[in-house]
Amino acid sequence: MFAAIHPLLPVTDDRVITLSADGRLLDEFSLVEVMLASPYAFLFSSIAERTFDKDVTEIDLFHANHVEILDGHLADRSPIYAQGNFLVSMKNINSIAILERDTHEVLWIWGPNNVVLQHHPVMQPDGTILLFDNGTKFSRVLQLDPLSREVTWSYEDGEDFFSFWGGASQRLANGNTLITETARGEAFEVTPDGQVVWRFLNPDVDDKGRRWNIWRLTRHPMSELEFLQ
Repeated sequence: MFAAIHPLLPVTDDRVITLSADGRLLDEFSLVEVMLASPYAFLFSSIAERTFDKDVTEIDLFHANHVEILDGHLADRSPIYAQGNFLVSMKNINSIAILERDTHEVLWIWGPNNVVLQHHPVMQPDGTILLFDNGTKFSRVLQLDPLSREVTWSYEDGEDFFSFWGGASQRLANGNTLITETARGEAFEVTPDGQVVWRFLNPDVDDKGRRWNIWRLTRHPMSELEFLQ
């Protein structure tokens, strides 16, 4: 399948599936087909001539690691925000994209030469996107304005902040950001100016003293009083 990408090895066909609340199939499409038909197919055209190790039996082209459906509350600002559009993350081509609800056309894409192996892009109420940029030596959390393509906020701390896989971020009601450093088994909260105000270290460690990973830590909106009730 997808011989245009590589003549010898099959390509993992990442698919987006939408289900109703009662489990009925509403929509299903191939991300590979969508990207091949888009102006952005050049992002993986060089793979055709690449030689892989003999133990590689299938090419994980995208490794899509996040998808969400937009609620449309900002549709009057731009068509990319229309209700039902898909925000997806394709880790292995360092890209996040917004796809049209019905045609699945790529309306917007960003990432190559800006992020590396990113995770967990989440649309914010103001129309910006918060995402975890893993990097290769240090990680960052970025807030991006999709319309201007400008990074409006970021957090980084050199090699003291690095998750080579996984990672997540959540903008809290008080304006702070909760960050999960997956690979190191840590989570912490930072203020808008980057001050760490709270940190959690996974107490579970392996036999070499390394902390077990934390996939994602999420602050629940329920207040402590409501929880106790």
